[in-house]
Amino acid sequence: MIDRPHPGQRVSLRYRLSLRGYTGLHLARSVVVVAGTGRGPINVLVVIEDDRRVVVPRGQLFDEGAFTP
Repeated sequence: MIDRPHPGQRVSLRYRLSLRGYTGLHLARSVVVVAGTGRGPINVLVVIEDDRRVVVPRGQLFDEGAFTP
């Protein structure tokens, strides 16, 4: 998991088995656009490969280079 995402950082999204089919975003490669700050859950706006913009929780972000299925 990435602790402090920053704009321009390349990441991959990962979800637990029970949510993979629901979200359809498991292992999607993306780029961080904006990262929230402050208390509580921190959400991040990312752009996925097909130019969709999606807001995801910070806990779903993993370094793109550290891929282990």
